[in-house]
Amino acid sequence: MTYDLSYGTAPIDPYADIPSIGELAANGHGPETGPSGETQPESRRVDLTAYLDGTYVAPEPQLGARRDDGRQLLYPGHWHTCMATTGAGKTWLALWHVAAELDNGHTVVYLHFEESTPAGTLARLLALGVQREVIRERFIWLDCDRLWQPGEFAAEFAAFHDATLVVLDGINAACTRHGHNPSEPVSLGWYRRTLVTPVTASGAAVLSLGHPVKARDRQDERHGFGYTGWLDEVDGVGFRLLPGKAPIRRGMDGTAHVYSVKDRNGGVEQHGVVDRREGWVFIGTFAVNPIGINDKYVDARLIAPDTSDKAVKFGDQRDRQAPSNE
Repeated sequence: MTYDLSYGTAPIDPYADIPSIGELAANGHGPETGPSGETQPESRRVDLTAYLDGTYVAPEPQLGARRDDGRQLLYPGHWHTCMATTGAGKTWLALWHVAAELDNGHTVVYLHFEESTPAGTLARLLALGVQREVIRERFIWLDCDRLWQPGEFAAEFAAFHDATLVVLDGINAACTRHGHNPSEPVSLGWYRRTLVTPVTASGAAVLSLGHPVKARDRQDERHGFGYTGWLDEVDGVGFRLLPGKAPIRRGMDGTAHVYSVKDRNGGVEQHGVVDRREGWVFIGTFAVNPIGINDKYVDARLIAPDTSDKAVKFGDQRDRQAPSNE
Protein backbone atom coordinates (compact mmCIF):
# COMPACT_ATOMS: atom_id res chain seq x y z
CA MET A 1 0.00 0.00 0.00
CA THR A 2 1.23 3.49 -0.83
CA TYR A 3 0.63 6.70 1.05
CA ASP A 4 0.13 10.26 -0.08
CA LEU A 5 2.45 12.13 2.22
CA SER A 6 2.02 15.46 0.49
CA TYR A 7 -0.95 16.65 2.57
CA GLY A 8 -0.74 20.30 3.53
CA THR A 9 2.73 21.72 3.95
CA ALA A 10 6.02 19.85 3.86
CA PRO A 11 6.32 16.99 6.38
CA ILE A 12 7.13 18.20 9.87
CA ASP A 13 10.44 17.20 11.37
CA PRO A 14 9.41 14.55 13.94
CA TYR A 15 12.25 15.59 16.23
CA ALA A 16 11.74 19.34 16.00
CA ASP A 17 9.94 19.59 19.32
CA ILE A 18 12.49 17.58 21.30
CA PRO A 19 14.54 19.97 23.46
CA SER A 20 18.30 19.70 23.53
CA ILE A 21 20.19 18.56 26.62
CA GLY A 22 21.22 22.16 27.16
CA GLU A 23 17.63 23.37 27.05
CA LEU A 24 16.57 20.68 29.48
CA ALA A 25 19.35 21.57 31.88
CA ALA A 26 18.49 25.25 31.70
CA ASN A 27 14.95 24.42 32.78
CA GLY A 28 16.01 22.18 35.62
CA HIS A 29 15.33 18.86 33.88
CA GLY A 30 18.78 17.80 32.80
CA PRO A 31 22.15 16.99 34.35
CA GLU A 32 23.32 19.31 37.13
CA THR A 33 26.57 21.26 36.95
CA GLY A 34 29.25 20.76 39.59
CA PRO A 35 31.30 23.53 41.30
CA SER A 36 33.95 23.38 38.57
CA GLY A 37 31.41 23.50 35.78
CA GLU A 38 31.55 19.80 35.03
CA THR A 39 28.31 17.96 34.25
CA GLN A 40 26.94 15.80 37.05
CA PRO A 41 24.69 13.00 35.70
CA GLU A 42 21.22 12.95 37.23
CA SER A 43 20.54 9.69 39.06
CA ARG A 44 18.05 7.35 37.41
CA ARG A 45 17.47 5.40 40.61
CA VAL A 46 13.76 5.03 41.39
CA ASP A 47 12.46 5.14 44.95
CA LEU A 48 10.75 1.79 45.52
CA THR A 49 9.30 2.61 48.93
CA ALA A 50 5.66 2.90 47.84
CA TYR A 51 5.86 -0.40 45.97
CA LEU A 52 7.26 -2.20 49.01
CA ASP A 53 5.34 -0.72 51.92
CA GLY A 54 1.86 -1.29 50.50
CA THR A 55 1.02 2.33 49.74
CA TYR A 56 1.23 1.97 45.95
CA VAL A 57 -2.20 1.67 44.35
CA ALA A 58 -2.31 -0.15 41.02
CA PRO A 59 -4.28 1.51 38.20
CA GLU A 60 -7.93 0.50 37.95
CA PRO A 61 -10.43 1.13 35.12
CA GLN A 62 -12.44 3.98 36.66
CA LEU A 63 -13.41 6.10 33.68
CA GLY A 64 -15.97 6.07 30.87
CA ALA A 65 -19.31 4.36 30.48
CA ARG A 66 -20.31 1.35 32.57
CA ARG A 67 -21.01 -2.13 31.34
CA ASP A 68 -24.39 -3.49 32.46
CA ASP A 69 -22.69 -5.02 35.51
CA GLY A 70 -21.39 -1.59 36.55
CA ARG A 71 -17.75 -2.07 35.49
CA GLN A 72 -15.82 0.61 33.60
CA LEU A 73 -13.22 -0.02 30.90
CA LEU A 74 -10.82 2.95 30.75
CA TYR A 75 -7.83 3.77 32.96
CA PRO A 76 -7.26 7.43 33.90
CA GLY A 77 -3.86 8.64 32.73
CA HIS A 78 -3.39 5.82 30.22
CA TRP A 79 -3.53 5.31 26.46
CA HIS A 80 -6.19 3.02 24.94
CA THR A 81 -6.86 2.01 21.35
CA CYS A 82 -9.88 0.56 19.59
CA MET A 83 -9.31 -1.11 16.23
CA ALA A 84 -12.23 -2.02 13.98
CA THR A 85 -13.22 -2.08 10.34
CA THR A 86 -15.25 0.78 8.91
CA GLY A 87 -18.87 0.54 10.03
CA ALA A 88 -18.25 -1.85 12.91
CA GLY A 89 -19.29 0.74 15.49
CA LYS A 90 -16.04 2.01 17.01
CA THR A 91 -17.15 5.66 16.90
CA TRP A 92 -20.42 4.73 18.60
CA LEU A 93 -18.43 2.92 21.29
CA ALA A 94 -16.17 5.96 21.78
CA LEU A 95 -19.12 8.35 21.97
CA TRP A 96 -20.81 6.05 24.50
CA HIS A 97 -17.80 6.74 26.73
CA VAL A 98 -17.87 10.45 25.84
CA ALA A 99 -21.55 10.75 26.79
CA ALA A 100 -20.89 9.13 30.17
CA GLU A 101 -18.05 11.52 30.99
CA LEU A 102 -20.11 14.54 29.94
CA ASP A 103 -23.03 13.35 32.03
CA ASN A 104 -20.65 13.03 34.98
CA GLY A 105 -19.81 16.71 34.70
CA HIS A 106 -16.43 16.31 33.03
CA THR A 107 -14.90 17.86 29.92
CA VAL A 108 -14.11 15.72 26.87
CA VAL A 109 -11.85 16.73 23.97
CA TYR A 110 -12.36 15.24 20.49
CA LEU A 111 -9.96 15.31 17.55
CA HIS A 112 -11.28 13.79 14.32
CA PHE A 113 -8.73 13.36 11.55
CA GLU A 114 -11.21 11.84 9.09
CA GLU A 115 -14.09 14.35 9.34
CA SER A 116 -13.73 18.10 8.96
CA THR A 117 -16.93 19.12 10.77
CA PRO A 118 -18.48 18.00 14.08
CA ALA A 119 -21.94 17.52 12.51
CA GLY A 120 -22.00 13.71 12.54
CA THR A 121 -20.42 13.45 15.97
CA LEU A 122 -22.83 15.93 17.54
CA ALA A 123 -25.82 14.16 15.98
CA ARG A 124 -24.76 10.93 17.65
CA LEU A 125 -24.20 12.59 21.03
CA LEU A 126 -27.67 14.12 20.86
CA ALA A 127 -29.11 10.73 19.92
CA LEU A 128 -27.39 9.26 22.98
CA GLY A 129 -29.34 11.76 25.09
CA VAL A 130 -26.63 14.30 25.90
CA GLN A 131 -28.21 17.71 26.44
CA ARG A 132 -27.29 20.56 24.08
CA GLU A 133 -26.15 22.81 26.92
CA VAL A 134 -23.88 20.07 28.24
CA ILE A 135 -22.32 19.65 24.80
CA ARG A 136 -21.89 23.41 24.42
CA GLU A 137 -20.18 23.76 27.79
CA ARG A 138 -18.09 20.62 28.15
CA PHE A 139 -17.50 19.03 24.72
CA ILE A 140 -14.42 20.42 22.97
CA TRP A 141 -14.02 19.82 19.22
CA LEU A 142 -10.55 20.76 17.93
CA ASP A 143 -10.01 21.59 14.28
CA CYS A 144 -7.69 19.10 12.58
CA ASP A 145 -7.91 20.48 9.05
CA ARG A 146 -4.66 22.35 9.66
CA LEU A 147 -1.49 20.48 10.55
CA TRP A 148 -0.62 20.42 14.23
CA GLN A 149 2.68 22.19 14.80
CA PRO A 150 5.22 20.92 17.37
CA GLY A 151 3.98 21.66 20.88
CA GLU A 152 0.70 23.21 19.64
CA PHE A 153 -1.64 20.50 20.90
CA ALA A 154 0.07 20.34 24.31
CA ALA A 155 -0.40 24.10 24.71
CA GLU A 156 -4.04 23.93 23.60
CA PHE A 157 -4.87 20.99 25.85
CA ALA A 158 -3.31 22.68 28.89
CA ALA A 159 -6.29 25.06 28.97
CA PHE A 160 -8.76 22.22 29.59
CA HIS A 161 -7.98 21.62 33.25
CA ASP A 162 -10.98 19.40 33.97
CA ALA A 163 -10.75 17.17 30.88
CA THR A 164 -10.88 13.47 31.72
CA LEU A 165 -10.98 11.94 28.23
CA VAL A 166 -9.52 12.72 24.81
CA VAL A 167 -10.65 10.81 21.72
CA LEU A 168 -8.27 10.70 18.75
CA ASP A 169 -10.37 9.47 15.82
CA GLY A 170 -8.33 8.20 12.89
CA ILE A 171 -4.81 6.96 13.68
CA ASN A 172 -3.79 6.42 10.06
CA ALA A 173 -5.19 9.76 8.90
CA ALA A 174 -3.42 11.60 11.72
CA CYS A 175 -0.08 10.12 10.73
CA THR A 176 -0.33 10.45 6.95
CA ARG A 177 -1.62 14.02 7.13
CA HIS A 178 1.54 14.95 9.03
CA GLY A 179 3.88 13.15 6.65
CA HIS A 180 4.32 9.90 8.56
CA ASN A 181 3.79 6.34 7.39
CA PRO A 182 1.93 4.45 10.18
CA SER A 183 3.91 1.33 9.27
CA GLU A 184 7.15 2.96 10.38
CA PRO A 185 8.23 3.28 14.04
CA VAL A 186 8.93 7.02 13.75
CA SER A 187 5.20 7.62 13.19
CA LEU A 188 4.34 6.09 16.55
CA GLY A 189 6.99 8.21 18.26
CA TRP A 190 5.57 11.36 16.71
CA TYR A 191 1.97 10.36 17.53
CA ARG A 192 2.63 9.57 21.18
CA ARG A 193 4.82 12.60 21.80
CA THR A 194 2.46 15.02 20.04
CA LEU A 195 -1.03 13.75 20.87
CA VAL A 196 -0.93 11.16 23.66
CA THR A 197 1.68 12.13 26.26
CA PRO A 198 0.35 15.68 26.90
CA VAL A 199 -2.98 14.08 27.85
CA THR A 200 -1.90 11.09 29.92
CA ALA A 201 0.60 13.26 31.82
CA SER A 202 -2.38 15.30 33.06
CA GLY A 203 -4.17 12.21 34.38
CA ALA A 204 -6.76 12.07 31.59
CA ALA A 205 -7.33 9.02 29.41
CA VAL A 206 -6.76 8.78 25.66
CA LEU A 207 -8.85 6.59 23.35
CA SER A 208 -7.45 6.30 19.82
CA LEU A 209 -9.57 4.84 17.02
CA GLY A 210 -7.98 3.03 14.10
CA HIS A 211 -8.24 0.18 11.64
CA PRO A 212 -7.01 -3.43 11.78
CA VAL A 213 -4.91 -5.04 9.07
CA LYS A 214 -6.83 -5.34 5.79
CA ALA A 215 -6.17 -8.93 4.71
CA ARG A 216 -9.08 -11.23 5.54
CA ASP A 217 -6.76 -14.07 6.52
CA ARG A 218 -5.07 -11.82 9.13
CA GLN A 219 -8.14 -10.68 11.07
CA ASP A 220 -7.17 -12.75 14.11
CA GLU A 221 -4.01 -10.69 14.57
CA ARG A 222 -4.13 -8.55 17.68
CA HIS A 223 -2.40 -5.38 16.46
CA GLY A 224 -3.90 -2.78 14.15
CA PHE A 225 -2.80 -1.55 10.75
CA GLY A 226 0.84 -0.54 10.67
CA TYR A 227 3.39 -2.24 12.85
CA THR A 228 3.12 -4.02 16.19
CA GLY A 229 4.21 -0.98 18.21
CA TRP A 230 0.68 0.42 17.92
CA LEU A 231 -0.30 -2.32 20.35
CA ASP A 232 2.98 -2.93 22.16
CA GLU A 233 3.16 0.61 23.56
CA VAL A 234 -0.45 0.84 24.72
CA ASP A 235 -0.38 1.12 28.52
CA GLY A 236 -4.16 0.98 28.98
CA VAL A 237 -6.32 -1.43 26.97
CA GLY A 238 -6.09 -2.40 23.32
CA PHE A 239 -9.67 -3.08 22.22
CA ARG A 240 -10.82 -4.91 19.09
CA LEU A 241 -14.38 -4.51 17.86
CA LEU A 242 -16.02 -7.07 15.55
CA PRO A 243 -19.42 -6.47 13.92
CA GLY A 244 -22.28 -8.68 15.06
CA LYS A 245 -24.64 -10.61 12.79
CA ALA A 246 -26.75 -7.45 12.60
CA PRO A 247 -24.13 -4.65 12.33
CA ILE A 248 -24.72 -1.23 13.86
CA ARG A 249 -26.56 0.90 11.29
CA ARG A 250 -28.57 4.12 11.42
CA GLY A 251 -32.16 3.52 12.45
CA MET A 252 -31.63 -0.21 12.99
CA ASP A 253 -30.86 -2.50 15.91
CA GLY A 254 -27.24 -3.56 15.76
CA THR A 255 -24.43 -5.07 17.76
CA ALA A 256 -20.68 -5.36 17.89
CA HIS A 257 -18.51 -7.63 20.01
CA VAL A 258 -15.86 -6.03 22.20
CA TYR A 259 -12.58 -7.76 22.95
CA SER A 260 -9.43 -6.83 24.79
CA VAL A 261 -6.26 -7.91 23.04
CA LYS A 262 -4.04 -6.19 25.60
CA ASP A 263 -4.70 -5.01 29.13
CA ARG A 264 -1.45 -3.81 30.67
CA ASN A 265 -2.90 -3.69 34.19
CA GLY A 266 -5.35 -6.58 33.99
CA GLY A 267 -8.35 -4.82 35.53
CA VAL A 268 -10.55 -5.15 32.44
CA GLU A 269 -9.63 -8.64 31.27
CA GLN A 270 -10.08 -9.89 34.82
CA HIS A 271 -13.83 -9.61 34.24
CA GLY A 272 -13.89 -11.01 30.71
CA VAL A 273 -13.85 -14.45 29.13
CA VAL A 274 -10.80 -15.90 27.38
CA ASP A 275 -11.51 -16.46 23.68
CA ARG A 276 -10.32 -19.29 21.43
CA ARG A 277 -7.99 -16.86 19.67
CA GLU A 278 -4.70 -16.44 21.46
CA GLY A 279 -4.52 -13.16 23.38
CA TRP A 280 -8.19 -12.25 22.86
CA VAL A 281 -10.52 -11.75 25.85
CA PHE A 282 -14.25 -11.22 25.30
CA ILE A 283 -15.44 -8.13 27.20
CA GLY A 284 -19.05 -7.99 26.07
CA THR A 285 -21.61 -7.26 23.37
CA PHE A 286 -22.15 -3.61 22.49
CA ALA A 287 -25.79 -3.10 21.50
CA VAL A 288 -27.17 0.03 19.83
CA ASN A 289 -30.95 0.26 19.49
CA PRO A 290 -33.05 3.20 18.19
CA ILE A 291 -35.81 4.30 20.55
CA GLY A 292 -38.46 7.03 20.79
CA ILE A 293 -40.65 8.66 18.18
CA ASN A 294 -39.09 8.37 14.72
CA ASP A 295 -36.11 6.66 16.35
CA LYS A 296 -34.88 10.05 17.55
CA TYR A 297 -32.77 8.59 20.34
CA VAL A 298 -30.45 5.64 20.74
CA ASP A 299 -30.03 3.23 23.62
CA ALA A 300 -26.44 2.02 23.80
CA ARG A 301 -25.25 -0.56 26.30
CA LEU A 302 -22.49 -3.08 26.82
CA ILE A 303 -23.73 -6.51 27.87
CA ALA A 304 -21.32 -8.34 30.17
CA PRO A 305 -20.26 -11.88 29.26
CA ASP A 306 -21.34 -14.86 31.29
CA THR A 307 -18.32 -15.70 33.43
CA SER A 308 -19.74 -18.87 34.96
CA ASP A 309 -17.54 -21.95 34.73
CA LYS A 310 -19.74 -23.47 32.02
CA ALA A 311 -19.56 -20.35 29.87
CA VAL A 312 -15.80 -20.00 30.25
CA LYS A 313 -15.33 -23.56 29.05
CA PHE A 314 -16.76 -22.69 25.64
CA GLY A 315 -14.47 -19.70 25.15
CA ASP A 316 -16.28 -17.78 22.41
CA GLN A 317 -19.61 -16.37 23.60
CA ARG A 318 -20.49 -14.08 20.75
CA ASP A 319 -23.69 -15.86 19.68
CA ARG A 320 -24.90 -16.61 23.19
CA GLN A 321 -24.30 -13.07 24.47
CA ALA A 322 -25.92 -11.26 21.55
CA PRO A 323 -29.32 -9.68 22.29
CA SER A 324 -32.53 -10.87 20.69
CA ASN A 325 -32.01 -8.92 17.45
CA GLU A 326 -29.25 -11.35 16.52
